[in-house]
Amino acid sequence: FLHAKETVRLLADSQSGNNFTGDDRRIKPRSDITAAENEVARAKRLKPEVLFVDLGLLADPDLAMLKVMQHECPEMRVVLLADDKQDEDVIMTALEAGARGYLDHETARQHISRVASVISKGEFWVPRRMLGKIMDRIHARNGIVDTKQT
Repeated sequence: FLHAKETVRLLADSQSGNNFTGDDRRIKPRSDITAAENEVARAKRLKPEVLFVDLGLLADPDLAMLKVMQHECPEMRVVLLADDKQDEDVIMTALEAGARGYLDHETARQHISRVASVISKGEFWVPRRMLGKIMDRIHARNGIVDTKQT
């Protein structure tokens, strides 16, 4: 499904756990470093415009991998792949830390090319139901009180 556009390349299939390493040395993981270090190193070598990363890889409390990726590859935009069952606070924290959007695993196959296109244009991708929560956080930080009449 990802081969519809030549600009989109599948490095790993999160559903099956298969790595598509092929013969390209830039894609092959190294055995002497951690999985997170491998992902950062591969991102540095490949320099993708948009990188889809499973939230599970970023779920450490301080989101170290996301921060390292942003530092090492500042032009790269990270989109989270997450399950709706995962803690929305973790997703929100990752978005605040610089992730450009999030897509749930169930809809990833349907939307991944579209999301990559939108993100590469500098836009964000979040499910509509998350927009209210994002705005609530922005308002809370800025001391804006919800004056909605009930």
